[in-house]
Amino acid sequence: MLAQQIQQPVRDIIYRTRGSMGGLATRLVSPSDLGELIKPFVFLDLFASDGQDAPLSMEHGWHPHSGIATVTVVLEGSVRYAETTGKTGVLPAGSVEWMRAGNGVWHTGTQGPGRVRGFQLWVALPPELENAPNASHYVMPEDVPVEGPVRVILGSYGKAKSPIASPPMTYLVVSLKAGERWSYQPSKGHTVAWVAVQEGALRTPSRIASGELAIFEPSPQSIDFVAEGNTRFVLGSAVKHPYDLALGNYSVHTSAEALRQADAEIRRIGRTLRAEGILRRACRSGPGWFVALPEARYEAELEPRRTAMRFMVMHKVTDEMEKGLPPDPAVIEGVGKLIQEGLKDKIFVSGEGLKPTSHRVHIVYKGGKRTITDGPFTEAKELVAGFALMRVRSKEEAISWCDRFAAVVGDVELFMGPVVEPWDLGMVPKPKNPPLRFLSMHKMDERAENEAPPDPGLMAKMGALIEEMTKAGVLQATGGLAGTKLGARIRFEGGKRTVIDGPFAESKELVAGYAIVELPSKAAVIEWAMRFGEVVQVNEVEVRQMPEW
Repeated sequence: MLAQQIQQPVRDIIYRTRGSMGGLATRLVSPSDLGELIKPFVFLDLFASDGQDAPLSMEHGWHPHSGIATVTVVLEGSVRYAETTGKTGVLPAGSVEWMRAGNGVWHTGTQGPGRVRGFQLWVALPPELENAPNASHYVMPEDVPVEGPVRVILGSYGKAKSPIASPPMTYLVVSLKAGERWSYQPSKGHTVAWVAVQEGALRTPSRIASGELAIFEPSPQSIDFVAEGNTRFVLGSAVKHPYDLALGNYSVHTSAEALRQADAEIRRIGRTLRAEGILRRACRSGPGWFVALPEARYEAELEPRRTAMRFMVMHKVTDEMEKGLPPDPAVIEGVGKLIQEGLKDKIFVSGEGLKPTSHRVHIVYKGGKRTITDGPFTEAKELVAGFALMRVRSKEEAISWCDRFAAVVGDVELFMGPVVEPWDLGMVPKPKNPPLRFLSMHKMDERAENEAPPDPGLMAKMGALIEEMTKAGVLQATGGLAGTKLGARIRFEGGKRTVIDGPFAESKELVAGYAIVELPSKAAVIEWAMRFGEVVQVNEVEVRQMPEW
């Protein structure tokens, strides 16, 4: 891996880009595009400021991450940073930030005065780290190992080894003088390789200009470079990340389940930041550098969006579902394609399916008493007002958390049942000790249907319960639904689709599953729900808006 006389080129460039500029950063790689080619490297920004714009306010720059590690390399100038872990400071030129977000963390940052240059990289973490506790390491310039023209950010080069405990990969900053030749031999198994030039230009022998990223063909072979003028660039190499990319608004995970788990932690931290007055509004437009936010996916999840509303699309139980028959493989394939499309288009948030009503319970809390009725059920007669997805050790534990919920809200009715897992569909082998997940849906009351604002005292108690359940690792997701006058139902019969606007008096059919999506209007979500209903082959789908309190 050390410098040597240039050899006959053996690796071709298969893709090159100058990215897209937004604010003070140029987006060279996103998880939804080139990240698929060079994973575990899933995101790369080249940021640059000449000091003419006022620094972005630290207060307004808070945003969350999970499932990744962010790696910020400051080439010139300085950068301020702060994390919800309590870490804060300034990164001078030559320093490195490694923030392993793991199961979720929030941070903020801004450029220092004068000229600032650098790169921010996201690294997708493997399953054993993507939901692990977060950890960060800030390396000062004098502690970054150097060998020849190379500064070692991650991994090793020659005898120099980075002090950062990263998964196996190599990330280098290389500075070459005009006409200098350098050859890079990747570590064993490193078939992924790319470079991004910050200044100057390279020949490999084809030219890679300043501001350009080049991806090399998958191969273990060496790459030869020669500098045109004084040149500085970053290089990454690694074994190909063998996992799918499950994308969130701020996160990259290996599965939807891992993403949902981290989302609950991110929301918990966000509520704490709000309560402490730290989180007031997220960065949406204008100059930004630390994580430039021109794409909706990278906006802070907890802030209401200007162009999107959140909806729950519920499909109802059919006779085939009640019989417990496995869905047709074509249905599974169709749902999978629709979800992947929704993730790519940044509209799909989450979704679950429920087992037949014979596995469910109906729980009524009235006058301080609790009545539990086991399924099966033929109808519900009432409307859903909200839900909670719980991961527990037993059905009894799930019911005990329903008891805690009722203690906060008073008289209430709930339907609760286990969700369908991948092994129930034969998609993966069943684990030895599989997790138990239950979905609880509580019924609409007059106050909720009339959209009366929530009582502040009740909201405070509910917030405390949500935080307790999240800390205990129980709460996977939760949400409330707006009154039915904002909703719609789509019925599928005889090859025709009929849309009926709310309000509704009741819903006779029980919920079989749901999807949460973010779209700009009710019309847009109805269009999506029509596709959803046809794919899952049901008779009725209900659309309900989820309010932002």
